Amino acid sequence: MRIPVRRSKLSLLAAVVAATLLDSGCAALFDHQPPATSGTLRFSAITPTSVTVSWTGATDGYTPSSGLQYQMYMSTNPLAVDTLAHIGGRTAGPPVASGNITTANITNLTPGTEYYFNVVVQDSTHNAAAYNSAGLLYAQSSMTGTSAPVTYDMSSGGTLALDLSVSSGTTAYAILTNAGTAANSPAAVSSSVSGLNAVAGAMPFARSASNPAATLAGHAVPAQVSGFLRHPSPLVAGGARRLLGPPPAPQPSYSVGSTKMFYDENGNAISATLRNQTESTAVGGRTLNIWVDDSDWSSDPTPVGPTSTLIDITRAQAIAAEFLPDESSRGSDIYDWETNIYGAPWGADASQKYSNLIGDDNTINILFTNMGGSSGSFVVGFFYARDNYTRTAGTGTPTDYSNQMIMFYMNSYAYSQTLSGGEMLIFSTLAHEFQHMIHFYQKTVLRAGGLGTDTWINEMMSMMTEDILADKIGTAAEATPRGVAGTTYDAGSSGNTNGRLPAFDAFDDISLSNWGAVDTLGSYAVAYSFGAYLERNYGGATLLHDMMYNSYTDARAVTQGVLAASGQSVSFATLLTRWAASVLLSTSTAPAFYQYSASGTPPFTSSYGVYSNEAYNLGSINMFNYSWGSNNGPYIYPATSTMIQPPSGSQGAYSNQYVELGPVSGPTTFTKYFTVGDNNSVTIVVK
Repeated sequence: MRIPVRRSKLSLLAAVVAATLLDSGCAALFDHQPPATSGTLRFSAITPTSVTVSWTGATDGYTPSSGLQYQMYMSTNPLAVDTLAHIGGRTAGPPVASGNITTANITNLTPGTEYYFNVVVQDSTHNAAAYNSAGLLYAQSSMTGTSAPVTYDMSSGGTLALDLSVSSGTTAYAILTNAGTAANSPAAVSSSVSGLNAVAGAMPFARSASNPAATLAGHAVPAQVSGFLRHPSPLVAGGARRLLGPPPAPQPSYSVGSTKMFYDENGNAISATLRNQTESTAVGGRTLNIWVDDSDWSSDPTPVGPTSTLIDITRAQAIAAEFLPDESSRGSDIYDWETNIYGAPWGADASQKYSNLIGDDNTINILFTNMGGSSGSFVVGFFYARDNYTRTAGTGTPTDYSNQMIMFYMNSYAYSQTLSGGEMLIFSTLAHEFQHMIHFYQKTVLRAGGLGTDTWINEMMSMMTEDILADKIGTAAEATPRGVAGTTYDAGSSGNTNGRLPAFDAFDDISLSNWGAVDTLGSYAVAYSFGAYLERNYGGATLLHDMMYNSYTDARAVTQGVLAASGQSVSFATLLTRWAASVLLSTSTAPAFYQYSASGTPPFTSSYGVYSNEAYNLGSINMFNYSWGSNNGPYIYPATSTMIQPPSGSQGAYSNQYVELGPVSGPTTFTKYFTVGDNNSVTIVVK
């Protein structure tokens, strides 16, 4: 009989406790949710030994704001305060401020030390939550016009308080780098400091925090190469051939004069005739077929004039000779120099590995058709991997219109441009698109498990290829991405409006990876600028090969390529900061890993593969030689206060924003405060 008595007592006790709690109105007994925090920590009233830290108050469904309690923790170790669990581990020590507060003044700090702060909020039933930690780095630097750039790692976000001593006759710049994969905006900053004189300078194209998306509309830009088109459907793993549609008939044997129906990128039918066929014994019997849209062909034996949009036999032969000459030994053609770096554009193993890919008939096809254009910008050509797939039927997908050929599309209109009769523009574009063709096979099919490489990397590698082959092709200044003739190795003259780099100067702060988000021409330009930096500092032709020959399709393709080519184990964040500093230092020879310009003719050389005894050459670049609109050189934001955030208000992924801190007329020491988000750094350049 004892067991029932015990149960009765326990039940009675529980009932009494419950009644007491309910009578007291303590419904929070059922509150298991921590308070909700909002925003991040903010710094203000910064001095070398003190700072005011503030934050937005939390909210709670059960405890009024007046009942919430806050504890601020501080440590020189970021891991001690980055999470609630780490703070609970007490490695940060006791709180430095507590109570129902949303601001705290911290004193007795040591100059030259990095501090990290976080706040824990607790409700009346001891549910707790932590804010996002923020760092405050006190730094001191003395720099002259010959000093190497200094980078401060702010990967945990926060504020850099920098006492900067600079030599007379120099200008100080700050570069804010976002090495994260997403855009970020640091918390709004309130500050009691002031006194930095604004640097004069007009905002180009009405750029401002509210309108950072400037465009190049209405400004002179060169003709541009179109982006390649992605593979149109998932690759199907090999094994038994499981086609999405009827298998293709064996490719017929074409000869000059053969006519064939092609599909363009929109699925429109084009009747074209084979006008030139070249076989080269130097590359294993590879054949080049040049097809011309019948409506764009000139049969007149007299060569067409330089402004004609028609293709004639003279033009067809010139293209064939530049891409794949008929010879028994290696020439200076595009095919040889490019495949020496990257390897073959296609192979029989592609259809063995993925059953919806075509076989290899050892032929490359070029189709010329008039895609139209204007004197501003236009599509010169493209590679569409759709044609590497077996044709499907009735699926409503691009592969219903596969031409089942390894091929390029080129715009016959491009020949009407006054660039050495248009040939140089065509030749440079073929080098560009050939990289895309090889990339689909060597990277996507053979190494990346069918994944497409990030657009910005693929496009960057094509422009790097144009650059490194420019002197082999003899490309005219208007047709090179550098905007200087391929056989001219110096940095050219001021006022240059050729190539990609005028658009880079206008868009030097946009995201490298968010392709076309602000301006497509700007995306091409920023990608080329980064690629041009990489190949001049980390191995040229070897780097290009090693970026292709790994399995990565994101930024790791770059870092792994750099490691393999140069032996440098460099983070992507470091590459971004070095690149940005190199832009400002491009007016002359800079320290190692910061070079766009160098002495010597040619200044940058590399070798690779079969032709290791012959150089791949790159010329110098001075970013301040390029003009866009009425502006010259890179766009640099004027500093309008001592407290500096990303000047546009938000900073895109993989981007740099440049700020001029001011010219120095005499030896000067001054303090600047930089507030950035996560995955950021601040680089100081004095020149």
